[in-house]
Amino acid sequence: MQKVTIKEDGIYFSYWEEDNVEWVDQNIKEVDLPLSWYLSYPVKMEDGLTLRQILTHLFFYKEQIENIFSNALYSITCDTMHDIIVASNGQSTDQINHLYLFKIGEILPASEEYQLIRTTPVLMGVYIENEVESENVYSLSSFPIEDWIDLPISIDYFMEYIDSESEELIMNGLTTWHFFEVIHTVLAQLSVTLRITETLPVSNSKIKSGPLTISELLGWLNELDRILLI
Repeated sequence: MQKVTIKEDGIYFSYWEEDNVEWVDQNIKEVDLPLSWYLSYPVKMEDGLTLRQILTHLFFYKEQIENIFSNALYSITCDTMHDIIVASNGQSTDQINHLYLFKIGEILPASEEYQLIRTTPVLMGVYIENEVESENVYSLSSFPIEDWIDLPISIDYFMEYIDSESEELIMNGLTTWHFFEVIHTVLAQLSVTLRITETLPVSNSKIKSGPLTISELLGWLNELDRILLI
């Protein structure tokens, strides 16, 4: 068994050692392998990790990230993103206090015989109080980055597939997140937020900060597609 583990002090390649019956962690900075070598592995995150800490680890590989994830960065360089993040003083909003990576599952009609199954990884904001998570989710696209860069971030491994027309639950279960998906989703959300807050007046966009219903969440995905094609 092998996985990537993201911790406060670094990114580790973890493997299960049968003899000692334990996980062994190797900091990937100490191994002469490119970042791409690790991208297909499942990923786990240490509790309490913030987005700023993850990005600090990733920007060590900025040249590789700009080559591999150019479609997520949307022409924004890692240096530009890094400067903005460093300048962010970690202000907060009372609407969200936690970030979640989760996957939106959607069932779409494709033909009379088949349906299209669409899975979209997203980074969203939620509010947790007394260890109880609100059912409301918030798009981060219209929140300034300083409002959420220092919030704790977690991965939700549970997902649901919703019929896009009836909004009925079709199936649910556990899913796997890979290192590539985590990096791509985080960078894409940062890039979208920068494009909306820096170049597009929020009032002229249909992007809603939240809370979002199921139909609004699915429409939010389509609106992002429109914005990113501008």
